[in-house]
Amino acid sequence: MRKKYLVLDRLLALIYDLIFIGLSLLVIILGYNYLNTNIFKFGTTLKNIILIFICFLVYLIEFTVLPLLIKSTVGKYLTELEIISTQGKITFGRLLFREMILKHILYLSVIGFIADCFYFMVKKQTIHDFLLKTSVIHKEI
Repeated sequence: MRKKYLVLDRLLALIYDLIFIGLSLLVIILGYNYLNTNIFKFGTTLKNIILIFICFLVYLIEFTVLPLLIKSTVGKYLTELEIISTQGKITFGRLLFREMILKHILYLSVIGFIADCFYFMVKKQTIHDFLLKTSVIHKEI
């Protein structure tokens, strides 16, 4: 039987994910700025486009590729949580839709965020997990 997780486990996993993303981007931006000043000479517009693309790739890898390969993000791995499918198989398309569209729609609006919090308190599942038939659980040891 799988152990229930606390709400704080999921919040801690999100904090770990944000720290990982922030540190990854900091290293990438510092390295890119070093290369841009010492080796390559890009214009400001091209530099911004490249940095936005790199940031998108880091986000994509953290929140879609890693869950597909190891069933968890870095934060969920550290808090011993994993993403499972409650119906069918987890695919790249489902994860991409979950991360890039549903989460942003829910979390960028105050009403969506509040609704997601209330739904989570009642069902122990977020709205984006419910809609895509996924669930976050503790790993079996």
